[in-house]
Order: sequence, then structure tokens, then C-alpha cells
Amino acid sequence: MRVLYRIMILITRVLIIRGYIGFAVLWLGMQVDKSEKVEKQAILVALGQQIREVRQAKGFSQEDFAARAELDRSYYGGVERGERNVAALNLMKIAAALDVEVGALFPTSALFRPLLTEDTTDR
Repeated sequence: MRVLYRIMILITRVLIIRGYIGFAVLWLGMQVDKSEKVEKQAILVALGQQIREVRQAKGFSQEDFAARAELDRSYYGGVERGERNVAALNLMKIAAALDVEVGALFPTSALFRPLLTEDTTDR
């Protein structure tokens, strides 16, 4: 991670030296957004895997279930892959369509607690 940070700083300095200050700020901002997304993804993947397990246990295909929950198929696929930070309202829709309590959609604390600890120590 530190090597990537040093490379980002080096590229930013080169852009500034060459007079591309606006582009350097834009580029650096995009890199920060990417790194934050990677940090969050591990816990979202765990959430998505748990939701997928509950859906499969109920016997629904992903496409049929997305329609049942009144969610866009590609959005729902992103939830299960951990690519979406799913809103509480959508978690309630998913739980209602699966006929389970919302808590059943979350992984156990033993699974997600280390992921939260990793995220807070990296900052």
C-alpha cells in the first residue's frame, strides 16, 4: 500500500511541475476514491455473500428474485457481489421478499468485526 501511495505522489508531483495542476488534483482525487472503494469492499462482499446464501436457500434465481424484490437486476447483482453500498430501504425490500428478518441478511459479527478493524486501522 505504501508503494502505491509513493507512486501516486510521484505522478502528482510530475503533473504539477509540468503545469497540469488542475489535472493533478483531479487525478489524485480519482485515486483516493478508488482506494476508499477497495477498503469498503471487503465488508460489502461479506454482506453480499450472506444475502446470496439466504436467497439461494429460499430457491430463487438472482433474476427472479430481483423482480420479486422490485429491484433492478444489475443493481441487485452488484449488491451480492459487494459492489453496492446497499441502502436500508433496499435491505428491507430484500428481507421482505425473502420473508426473513433484516438481521438474517447480515453476516455474523465474528465474520465482519475483523473487517471493520482492518478498515479503521488503515486510516
